[in-house]
Amino acid sequence: SALPPFQAAAIALVLGAVMAAQSPAVVVALRTELQADGPVCRTVLGVVVIADLVVIVLFTGSSALADAALGGAADPWSTALALAWELLGSLAVGTGLGGLVALYLRRVGHDAGLVIIVTAFVMAEVGHRVGLDPLLVALAAGAWYGQDAVLAALGGDKAALAEGKGKPPRGVPVIVAPTTVADDRLVLEAVGTGRANRSVMLRAEAEGRIAAMPLAAGQRFRAGDELLRIADTEERLLVDLAKTRLAEARRTLARMIQLKGRGAATTASLDEARTASEIAAIELGRAEEALADHVLRAPFDGVAGLPSVELGAWVDNAIAVASFDDRSVILVEFDLPEALLARVHAGLAVSATTPAVPNARFEGHVAAIDSRIVASSRSVKVRVAIPNPDDRLRPGASFAVRLELPGDRYPLVPELALQFGHGALHVWRVRDGKAEKVEVRLVRRREGAVLVDGPLAAGDAVVVEGTQRLHPGRAVTVLKATDGTG
Repeated sequence: SALPPFQAAAIALVLGAVMAAQSPAVVVALRTELQADGPVCRTVLGVVVIADLVVIVLFTGSSALADAALGGAADPWSTALALAWELLGSLAVGTGLGGLVALYLRRVGHDAGLVIIVTAFVMAEVGHRVGLDPLLVALAAGAWYGQDAVLAALGGDKAALAEGKGKPPRGVPVIVAPTTVADDRLVLEAVGTGRANRSVMLRAEAEGRIAAMPLAAGQRFRAGDELLRIADTEERLLVDLAKTRLAEARRTLARMIQLKGRGAATTASLDEARTASEIAAIELGRAEEALADHVLRAPFDGVAGLPSVELGAWVDNAIAVASFDDRSVILVEFDLPEALLARVHAGLAVSATTPAVPNARFEGHVAAIDSRIVASSRSVKVRVAIPNPDDRLRPGASFAVRLELPGDRYPLVPELALQFGHGALHVWRVRDGKAEKVEVRLVRRREGAVLVDGPLAAGDAVVVEGTQRLHPGRAVTVLKATDGTG
């Protein structure tokens, strides 16, 4: 109420223009995020753009009026004429300038960026000197050259208008990469402890003093070779005694058979002689077995460990004499997650390394898979066999086992092609110059690429750059085809 009506109206116009200003960037961002391009979206965007244009014009006019009112201008008509010149002149000059720039770019096209920058500076300087608004000049020039805002406001389609004029439509520029097909091959690495193919702890079957000991640490023996002999003098005597008794029993049996044939012996006497002969044979077998127990022999082909006894020591079956290993094959066991059980089978090739033999890799295969899954760990024991023909590997060493697990074949696309929207993953496929939205399921990530499950075929071109402006059916222009790994 303290201001004159003319000044109050000028200030109200400026504030109203500021309050009415809207940003098309918000609508454009929502359109890109939602990938919407229907009539409603285009209408809303057009209305916002036109409203913003009107606000700019109103703001220019109201600011000029406010400047005149608050500055104490006495002649409203001169103020109106100056405002009309600023508005209409700026729009006219901008339209002409936009036409000249468009003509230059169509005819020449060289140094387009430099030309636009120089034009902007010249326009700002000249406009300031002759009383024009550089913002309105630039706005008019851009509207004449681009025409995007007008077409969006009318709900039109630049591609359709271009086709109506007999010109090919300009699509969204994109960079594509080809789809390939690859196996979902997994590499599993696990750690386990090696053990010998066969391993025993040697113990004597009899007790006594060690009389002979061919056993030595690291020495290789064949199955049945003598490793240790316990003093067996008494056992040998018992064997000789049993042999003598058996010979006597057999002679007695032979005589009884002859006498029985002449009728000089009874059947009972013959049976007693036969029983005595059989008992003597059994006693000889027992004596020979007792003598054999005094010799410790190699149970299979293998290598002896460090003996815990010496020649002349007293041993019995409670004393562990030495370890004995068959190191021709080293077995390594590790835990396999139950989710990978279906991919592992007997005979699957593996490779392994061990700190015991640095800078070396050993090949092997899956020898056996346990019949049960351990409920507490949800894993299953897998045994790997690694041949050891040169005897470089030792039981007890730690091994890092590596398995390549085969899998199904899936489309492989660059990682940049995978997009997320509306709660699902998708890629944009280019077919017949138009964009197609293909929903996929992520199978596995690889370096710079992803395996996906979806209706993609080898050779399909998928967009890796330029996806922000795409929607189903949108025309595209392929700028470059790449492998998508860069």
